[in-house]
Amino acid sequence: MRHVRGTTSYLGAAWLAAALALVGCESEQKQTITGPTRGATTASERSTPGSGPGSSRPSRPLASGGSKPPASAAGPMATTQKSTAPPSRGATSGPASSAGSKAAAVPSKDASKPAVGLPPPTYAEIAKEYNARAARLQRVWARAVVSVEFTDDEGKRRSEQGEGHFQVIQPSMMALSAGKLSEVMLWIGCDAERYWFIDAKEKHRAWLGRHAAATRQKIESLGMPAAPRDLLALAGITPLPRPTGDKRRDPQVRWSEDCRTLIFDADRAGTRWRYFINPKTYEPSRIEVIDSESSEPILSATLDRYDNLMIRGDGTLPPRIATRFRCLHHPSGSMLGLSIADMVDGGTNRLREQNFDFDSLRDLLGIREVIDLDARRPSASARDADQE
Repeated sequence: MRHVRGTTSYLGAAWLAAALALVGCESEQKQTITGPTRGATTASERSTPGSGPGSSRPSRPLASGGSKPPASAAGPMATTQKSTAPPSRGATSGPASSAGSKAAAVPSKDASKPAVGLPPPTYAEIAKEYNARAARLQRVWARAVVSVEFTDDEGKRRSEQGEGHFQVIQPSMMALSAGKLSEVMLWIGCDAERYWFIDAKEKHRAWLGRHAAATRQKIESLGMPAAPRDLLALAGITPLPRPTGDKRRDPQVRWSEDCRTLIFDADRAGTRWRYFINPKTYEPSRIEVIDSESSEPILSATLDRYDNLMIRGDGTLPPRIATRFRCLHHPSGSMLGLSIADMVDGGTNRLREQNFDFDSLRDLLGIREVIDLDARRPSASARDADQE
């Protein structure tokens, strides 16, 4: 994590203090503000991510709700995409398909090898299935193991993890929290207009910025691999850009070198995103943000261990979501990993409005100082005077 001068010079230390505190979770008594889903290669078209660095051992299980913590609590791990033969044209599985669904048979002398030369599906076909799944992931509540890896101000590589909650209300509201025992220590979130990073441990400080003014430098100064709203897209939750209806203008889909993964580049708000898609389920196994000058990935996210998101009152097959997610910022090496469990749509009592409202969180978490990332100057709250 880079050292930042000026108003935000404290941020590196604040991120370290918050990260070192990630060893527990909130109690049910504080669930009114519950917070907190599923590595790194070059821009070459690989179908499987590389091995990530190890992480610390998981903290003790959650005590609230009687639910077990995520089974994959060992932090970020290397992932491999299961080998899949390209489906025959038009034979695709929708987002609600089970992991064991079979693609249509492809004539081949060796059934274990993918057929060579089979045309990939169009972007419109992929987007239809991808977005149908994303449309059903409107509300997400899950218990999460949060893993972080970063370089501290002394140049030492650190790796920590803790437990918390991951919450989403589409299209742009997110809350990721982690804590120790019954106390919230770290909160990352966003709404439709703003994003924030809250250190509720010692200094009780918060950093606040607007999506419209967000820059890579501001996000890096927080020690985060990606902006909160971008994390939703990197986690495969938000829809793909809509097809134009013109195959020549839409992203061009291609096979990976081993013909087991579909790959295409899509434009998101002027930025080039690269998607690696399972040809049987049309679920992403890897997503990258590509640098326009070097064509190398700035960000990369691996997604695996897909499981059902239970939707109450819905008798249809549930949509699937990646329960293991690892996001890496290549220039700085900052990493955020999530392993989630007990995924539900939130019902009527978990995804509360105050969980996604900065002003409410500031009061509930006792924040004494707010630093405006856009104005680059601190804005003290009324509690500063009381504290001094």
